[in-house]
Amino acid sequence: MHDGLFLPEASWIALLSIAHRYDFQNVRARAIREIYGSLRQWDMAQPGPDSDSEICPAPTPAPTIPDPNHLTLISTAEKYDVPLRQVFPSFVGLVMREEPLTVVEITRLSTLTVHRLARAREDYLRRTTRMADLDTRRVAKEIVRDIWPATKK
Repeated sequence: MHDGLFLPEASWIALLSIAHRYDFQNVRARAIREIYGSLRQWDMAQPGPDSDSEICPAPTPAPTIPDPNHLTLISTAEKYDVPLRQVFPSFVGLVMREEPLTVVEITRLSTLTVHRLARAREDYLRRTTRMADLDTRRVAKEIVRDIWPATKK
């Protein structure tokens, strides 16, 4: 595939579906990279130190990267066997989200994922309300890594 090829997210998801069905590994890998690549950039642009780095640089203005549709990314990953480490930032985003999942959102996810998200959100609320001075993003990442072991690096 050409590196300069631009497609909207919906087209990359459709291409991932075809590549998954017919086992086109190179196309599948490219589609996953295109769909989930911006998710990592979004995660790195979020406020707070990244738990993967030991030194927190001086604050710089975060790039304006639009919030991804976490539900679409997670449900696509479930449907087409995308490695869980690719959607790790989406799990963290939903765990930290203030609003509960809606009925429509719940129907888009597997029962196991809904159960794990509910557990992660409860753990997150329990841990962050007890401690005042806490890096909440780091806590959310730790919880997600504990509940979804396949997201570990």
